Amino acid sequence: MKAHTYVSFDCIKPHYIVYCDHMKPMAHTCAANRAIDCDNKAITKLITLNEFIVEYCRRLEVQDPNSPAWGVPASMVTPAYVALMLKVTLETIAQCIKKHSGLVEYRRTEYTANATHHITHRIWLQLSLKWDFRFGEDAQNSLFLNVADHFRWDG
Repeated sequence: MKAHTYVSFDCIKPHYIVYCDHMKPMAHTCAANRAIDCDNKAITKLITLNEFIVEYCRRLEVQDPNSPAWGVPASMVTPAYVALMLKVTLETIAQCIKKHSGLVEYRRTEYTANATHHITHRIWLQLSLKWDFRFGEDAQNSLFLNVADHFRWDG
């Protein structure tokens, strides 16, 4: 059994979940020969900020609660505290972007493949922030956050 979580700031289209490298799911590691199964088993849905934070908190592990960077006692640095800080930060960013006619999307993509001797399960949480549409439909500025949670069991 292999399970890990990977965070990136790449612009990865949701359907790439089928074609990505299992260890480093980034746009440049996607290839058609990596597909385990056809992509009709990948399900993407838009979610709310609260759903995004709940999913994020399930995968969160605080590495160094004693670090002075937190600015609070180590006993306060829990996954719930870190998730709350992220939620407040994302709410503030979303307010600013929406105020200037920007676009904020939270997505959850899930993919399950059951081959003969192994099971692959992948969940991607994606945040897309896009703003500055003065020159047309394409945003001039964008920021992406991807949290990829991959699980593989080889029987």
